[in-house]
Amino acid sequence: MFPLLVYPLFGLTVAIVLLAPRLTTAVPAPLIAIVVVTAIVIAGHLSVPNVGGEGTMTPGLPSITPFTVPLNWETLCGRRRSASPSSDYWRRF
Repeated sequence: MFPLLVYPLFGLTVAIVLLAPRLTTAVPAPLIAIVVVTAIVIAGHLSVPNVGGEGTMTPGLPSITPFTVPLNWETLCGRRRSASPSSDYWRRF
């Protein structure tokens, strides 16, 4: 369960992302939101959950794993059928 402080910070972040482009487009709105909310948390010594609290990570680079997608001509061309009505488009090929 998240502390109740997370919800107002989330609301502030969304508000900044939505309203900042009306003030300036020189700096991306998500960057402004991240910097402002981070500054509030650090300056206020607020206790909020972070990624470090989720557990430990194994050190080093990830290992090489085998392909899980079949390596054939259809996969390489990107001709995948989908459930959308536009899937009839691929029947021409």
